[in-house]
Amino acid sequence: MMPISRINFTKSSMCLLTLPIFAFTSLPLYAQEDLDSLFALPLEDLLNIRITTSTKTLQRESEAPSIITVITSAQIKSMGARGIKDILKTVPGFDVIRNPLYGNQQTVAVRGLFNAESSNAKIKVMVNGKSIRDGENVIGYGFDSIPIQGIRQIEIIRGPGSALYGTDAYLGIINIVTKDGSKIDNNSMIITGATSYGSFDTSLNYIDFKYKNDRFSTFLFAEYNTTNGHTKTVESDSSLQEFQGIAEQIDYPFQVSSAPGDSNNNHEYTNLYANVQFGDLSFQGMYSHLVYASYISPLRNVIYDYNDGHMDMGFVELEYKKQITDKAKITLKTGVGFSENNDKINAYSRETVSFLNSIDTSVYGYEFNHPEGESVKVIFGQKDMQSGAEIVMDYKPKTWLSTVTGVFYEHIKSSDIEYKSNTQIFTAADPAIIDGNAYFPNQYLGGIKDVSDSYPYMLEKSRDIFAVYEQVTMDIKGLLNIQTMNSFSFTTGVRLDDYSDFGRIVNPRAGIVCAPKQNLFFKALYGTAFRAPTLNEMYTQNNPAHLSNPNLDPEKISTTELLVGYYPTPKVLSKLTGFYIQAKDLIQEDTTQEIPIIDNIGKQNSTGVEGEIQIILDKNKTAFFNITYQDVKNSSNETIISANGQPYTQKDYTPGGVPSFIANIGGNYDFAEYVNANFSIHFIAKRKRSKENIFDEQSRLVRFDQREPIGSSMILNASFIFDIGYLIPSVRGVKIQASGYNLLNKDTVDPDFSGSVKNDLPVAGKNYLLTVSYEI
Repeated sequence: MMPISRINFTKSSMCLLTLPIFAFTSLPLYAQEDLDSLFALPLEDLLNIRITTSTKTLQRESEAPSIITVITSAQIKSMGARGIKDILKTVPGFDVIRNPLYGNQQTVAVRGLFNAESSNAKIKVMVNGKSIRDGENVIGYGFDSIPIQGIRQIEIIRGPGSALYGTDAYLGIINIVTKDGSKIDNNSMIITGATSYGSFDTSLNYIDFKYKNDRFSTFLFAEYNTTNGHTKTVESDSSLQEFQGIAEQIDYPFQVSSAPGDSNNNHEYTNLYANVQFGDLSFQGMYSHLVYASYISPLRNVIYDYNDGHMDMGFVELEYKKQITDKAKITLKTGVGFSENNDKINAYSRETVSFLNSIDTSVYGYEFNHPEGESVKVIFGQKDMQSGAEIVMDYKPKTWLSTVTGVFYEHIKSSDIEYKSNTQIFTAADPAIIDGNAYFPNQYLGGIKDVSDSYPYMLEKSRDIFAVYEQVTMDIKGLLNIQTMNSFSFTTGVRLDDYSDFGRIVNPRAGIVCAPKQNLFFKALYGTAFRAPTLNEMYTQNNPAHLSNPNLDPEKISTTELLVGYYPTPKVLSKLTGFYIQAKDLIQEDTTQEIPIIDNIGKQNSTGVEGEIQIILDKNKTAFFNITYQDVKNSSNETIISANGQPYTQKDYTPGGVPSFIANIGGNYDFAEYVNANFSIHFIAKRKRSKENIFDEQSRLVRFDQREPIGSSMILNASFIFDIGYLIPSVRGVKIQASGYNLLNKDTVDPDFSGSVKNDLPVAGKNYLLTVSYEI
């Protein structure tokens, strides 16, 4: 037998042979000595950024076993980003749209897949590795409330991550790494602040404090922001579509809804954060308070004539890290999180209620009895608590072998359910009994009534989650002493999650990467992920719109990715990624039932390509271009029945609102040591409408959404930074930044998925922001 050390592998043939066998998760691209010889600064600096998200261990971005994008604080500042949404729009495969429901939250689509009704629950959002939620769902309202100034870097993974992170790591992971006091000089203190003012009476105010003394360091920040948001006309809503025809038939002389009406995007938020480190022990805590407006009701897709809502959320976490041997390190984490939501919304506007009051009693058999000028008001409230602990062991028994093993436990509880209304809309019961009186659907209750006990909209429930996971990384090049390749590595991992309410689910990932040359590498990745049904989806009660389902299973997804990376010169990086995604058991409303019920009925596929080019001529002279092509199909093949009993099975169809192409181009250039300019162009191709078919009232098969597609859009942003302290030494540390957004003043919209808002959801036109920052 030939000794292993003398085996001669052909570089390219070895890669091509193994890629179809292991269509799996990637591993380190280059040894560090190869990077040192290949790349000159500053590209080397970029490639060597330290990250933790991919494997829960500290490593270089160039070695990350995932398709990952890292955005640094310098990049965030230079682009003039106002919030996370501005950053995510520049990432390949990401599409950020504004959903007007529940506080105008941002809905993030990854590779064309998303769920507008689940508050981004298919993306894992973390702060320094700690998952953050509003209620059970991944943060939805609070994308705007995550502070930009306090971020050191953002690590963004496209693809499944449940093998390490469990639920929500379904389409991707966003880990926000904050600044901390450990990075400054010993025995020093730094105070940094910024204040901004711009269009729509936008005011952003931030201050942080860093301190370090030997083994002790701390980082604190506080932020208060407020904006009126843009105001544009929304042409229609579901009330207008539902009742306008009837109103014309009976010659009703007034409006039947608040539409057309103005959009309302005002909100304010306060953020407090603390990070304290002492030796191997660290603490972090965050609190956010958000007050927001919504202009379309989540109950019936109607324009609001009043609105109010707030959300409080936060967490505290204690972490202990210890290097117990030269080969093993242990990490212990424990923490609690909470959220409290309170929403005051309209199910029908006062115009709609006036119209309903005018309808002859014989139509419904009873009167609605609403006083003139009164709308249908509903108040929801809910508290959620999460508590848990995690133990992670990093072990490297051999130079070519390393493992990550973890044990995780979490307890989730929803409580203090509040449900109030001035109208009987909380149950389909006919009639509902309140204070001894019988009320039929949409009848006025004589004022706001608290039905939290008699007709709760959700049961108070809890769940326990226990999980174990293991990931193994093997350096095949080191194991077999392969001298003719730059790298050749393999990884595999699996996680078991056991939920107290629906059972167990297993998610594996595995993969391979090889680099036959210093400037050429190949990745192949495969992984599965899941999204657990929320307690709201399983235990909501007294909702006439749909029924919850305590027998729901998790949503499941499998993703295959192939990547080719090439460096034509030491200053140019290019990557091409192909992906194929299969999602099943999607949690959606089953509208074939008399009263829709939430069920696991959805299936979707997404196929596409992401291309990236990054050019780094100097530290502050850079350019980038990326483009995403995605083809999304709904493959649920649901059968619908017409009024006369005719069945129809849906063919695979394109869901609405998903563009086929998304592209970004941008650059950064420092004209002098005190002037920096940055620009970016964000292009969205035409958004097609859903091609789902339904039966109309005459049992004719028609498209659900017959509106014209949303046209393509191109948004130009630019930002300029002037270092005043460089020119005037007496104000050293002071910088002025002027930023402009949608500078071409394109009249663009975000898609409405309900089909009831005729001209969709308006996006802000040209607007500006002026920022003054300082450091002392």
